[in-house]
Amino acid sequence: MNTFSLNNSLTVAINSLDKNLRDILIFKYGIRGKGCFSSEETANRFNISIKKMLMLERKAIRKLRNPLVFKQIVKDLESMHSLVWTTVSEAVSSAGEIVYKSESIQQTFDKLQGEILLGIKCEYNTPNVWLSENAYELPIAWFRSKYPEKIVLAAVNETNNILKKISLPVTIQFLLKSLNIDDELMKLVISLVDPTLKFYREYTAKRPLSTMQLRTIRVHLILLHKYFNNQTQCHQIIKEHNSLYTDDHLVPETAGKVMISNPHLFCGSEDKGWKCIEQSTNVLTQKIVNKKTTEKNPKDEKPCYFFERPWSETTAINIVKEILEEKKICHISDINKAFMERVGHRYILVNVSAALRKENNFKVMAPGVYALYNCNLKPDDLNELYKVLLNDKDCYAYITERYAGAPMNIYPLWTPSMERMWCIWAKKHGNDKTYQSLLYIANPSLWATGENLEKWNEEKKWNGCYYFESDLSYPVWEKIPPLQDIFTIVTDSKLKGYINWKNANRSMNLLPNRYKSASILFILIVLEVILPAEHWQKLHYLGPKLDDFISKLIDEIRKKGFVHWEDNAGLYLKRLICDKKIKKNMGWVTVNDYKKLVRILNKETVNWQDLKDIDNAPKQMELPFYDI
Repeated sequence: MNTFSLNNSLTVAINSLDKNLRDILIFKYGIRGKGCFSSEETANRFNISIKKMLMLERKAIRKLRNPLVFKQIVKDLESMHSLVWTTVSEAVSSAGEIVYKSESIQQTFDKLQGEILLGIKCEYNTPNVWLSENAYELPIAWFRSKYPEKIVLAAVNETNNILKKISLPVTIQFLLKSLNIDDELMKLVISLVDPTLKFYREYTAKRPLSTMQLRTIRVHLILLHKYFNNQTQCHQIIKEHNSLYTDDHLVPETAGKVMISNPHLFCGSEDKGWKCIEQSTNVLTQKIVNKKTTEKNPKDEKPCYFFERPWSETTAINIVKEILEEKKICHISDINKAFMERVGHRYILVNVSAALRKENNFKVMAPGVYALYNCNLKPDDLNELYKVLLNDKDCYAYITERYAGAPMNIYPLWTPSMERMWCIWAKKHGNDKTYQSLLYIANPSLWATGENLEKWNEEKKWNGCYYFESDLSYPVWEKIPPLQDIFTIVTDSKLKGYINWKNANRSMNLLPNRYKSASILFILIVLEVILPAEHWQKLHYLGPKLDDFISKLIDEIRKKGFVHWEDNAGLYLKRLICDKKIKKNMGWVTVNDYKKLVRILNKETVNWQDLKDIDNAPKQMELPFYDI
């Protein structure tokens, strides 16, 4: 930019200022060929506060508005208005340019040289005022156009009215005919209506392109270019779509939704079939329309009506949503498989499970089984979807969770009906241990069915036996878990009203079947925070010392934000454990376990050979005692 004249007039004006005001403007705006600096950098340079610096800057600018020098600044700046607009605006078409209203306007103007910025600040105070004075203004943007303002504004208003009445996407040809304008002005108008609107081939839709909009464009192109005006049955449309695209899979429900939701693009019915309302645009797709519809592009071997998904706008979560929309409910392993089939090389293998847990759009129907949060499953659907859980892994998860005391309704698919289906399946296909363990935890009296349940109650009475109890394979007392983990588990358990080893693992973000939480249960039993149970894998009820334990640790957390064994609360709990003097077993916790725990807490060297009855103690976890 040639700012020589403006530079000279500003230099004359600045030289009339006091030295401290002059130095601040020269430094901040890079006058005399120096670089510009931020307010913070300027304040640091002169060793003053930002508030003081801004006050001095405003004082200096007020002095620059002295009529003796200000007139020349205004004149020189006026000659540069076109250059400023070209620098800060975005050319959307040959019809005109736009500057969107946003918090980053100042950053846009920072592309200008410091002399121009200072000139604008002197005359207009802010970039927004300059834009309002030198361009046409709309609620979302400023614009300049080679077309008269009236024509542009009328087209913007009419487009807004049209888009309020119909859903996106909409064909560009439809808008061109409705507005009676050319395609270049159409591009400007669309940009002024909504900055998220974008052209996708011969359509306009919001960016990022949603799954629904993507499917609408694809189906419309198939009907437009392959089937012309012929009425086409839904199953034929689905077949053509699914043979053409590997990254999405239409089903009757989603295909019908596409056409019913877009009456401006499709007409027909489920019985008679569908056809598109022909709205192809010669402006943007003339070469495509002139080809035979079955002709393929030799470059990519796709038919001319093929529409590539805009992958730059597609997230992994979008793909997972599409998979679940098709399958209703799905195991995480099947989601992973379908995901990689659809995206191919475009994504590395992502942790879909982690993404599912972070998103609010999904719900866990059973361990490792997901569905869309807003999916409405009818009773008939549920009976079919229950079959997804008829396998050893899901049945085992249900058995062990229920044995550990988890209520049946912790997952939407864990219902009395599902329990009944598992019993029927396990009796026919499962092994004896699975079937008998399932009978042990089952409650046939809850099954809402017309069949005689007496036989199932008798079956439970004579054959119900739990076979999945297991001993801990490492010493529960040898290494002590972090006190912060113990606090997290206790507070979570208070909300639930009970605790078991699986829930404790979940509180620590561990896999439910890890044995690590047994050490925590052991310590909480000794402290009487929870009550003993017959086996470590069974339900543990909350104990009398729960509230005292939480209160003690909360006081410590309020002081420094965390807890560990060597702070006041931790040392207090250590003393409490060591002073218990337990002389008889507490459920699955033995006296020998307790004695070994005390010696570890006292940081004594444990001589295993000196301890008696080692074989009688449950073998449990390997968690080293360490300080946080």
